[in-house]
Amino acid sequence: MAPAGLPFWYCSLQAQQLNTYANLQYEHRYGENEIKTGVSYRYYGIEENIQILDTIIDRNYDGRYDRIERIAGAFAENTLRWHNNTMTLLTGLRADHHQKHGAVLTPRILFRYEAWPGTILRINAGSGWRTANPWSEYQNMMSSSRHIVMQNDLEPERAFNTGLNITHKYVIPQTNWNGFLTAEYYYTEFFNQIFPDYLTNSAQIVVQNNRHPSFSNTLQAEATLNASSVWEWKLGYVYLDVYRMESGLIQELPFNPRNRILGTMSHRPKRLPIQVDINVHHYGPQRMPETRDLPEELQRPDFSQPFQVINAQLSYRSKRDFSTLHLFGVRPEEESFI
Repeated sequence: MAPAGLPFWYCSLQAQQLNTYANLQYEHRYGENEIKTGVSYRYYGIEENIQILDTIIDRNYDGRYDRIERIAGAFAENTLRWHNNTMTLLTGLRADHHQKHGAVLTPRILFRYEAWPGTILRINAGSGWRTANPWSEYQNMMSSSRHIVMQNDLEPERAFNTGLNITHKYVIPQTNWNGFLTAEYYYTEFFNQIFPDYLTNSAQIVVQNNRHPSFSNTLQAEATLNASSVWEWKLGYVYLDVYRMESGLIQELPFNPRNRILGTMSHRPKRLPIQVDINVHHYGPQRMPETRDLPEELQRPDFSQPFQVINAQLSYRSKRDFSTLHLFGVRPEEESFI
């Protein structure tokens, strides 16, 4: 049981969660194949209690939001390796039964190919589902002055995903320097998506089943360099295109910047028990909640300005224990922030 509490300026959220999982699995090898089959059972219980602390704003969504889930499942997975283990094909099927939502099938396939030493290609496709916990997952809703409308019969989120990953490990000759180059692309189509609707009504946040076509395109590239286990640099870029179709129009989901850049530097001196880490995050413009129905003086731009977040940390490691001193996390004053 994991209790948690979080106060907001006019309400509070108290939550307790209990999660248990049991799994019985059988594995068998035959030829170049390895098969895994089994059964599983999951019990999930969550208790969420929302209290209105200030009546200056009229709200009626306070109360208890409790839920218990019992999910029994069975699965089968086969792994085939051939061509001197440079090729791997994994196929699997899982069947679950939810005491409220019934039976769900989730197939999955993964192909892995080591094109040459140090370079690996992965291709995967499959479906997935999950039940959402909007109050816990989107806690920032309660920091808004908007009224929250929560649908009572939320169904599981369902999606189909495909992906492509290429990873190359390189070594710089005649040095102790090495690193990775990675490129990834993922496409996801949602058949039911639970995401707070900030755009339909400027005075409300609506959480409901959304069966409009929803899509996500993610492109990610990353480069790392390790210098003799003393210095490590990383540079990453993420392009995220998340939207849904409504009445034939593309509606971009809020709080999802299309462009993100991450740069990190880590230094671990060989003769000193310290480590220095510096991270720089850049977030591009992102869609903001709709405000066109508000008075003119309260209206805001549809998109935020880009901003950066800089964090630095100094860690000290002793032989007996490990302690960390967090020096600072800075957002430059000259930038515009949300």
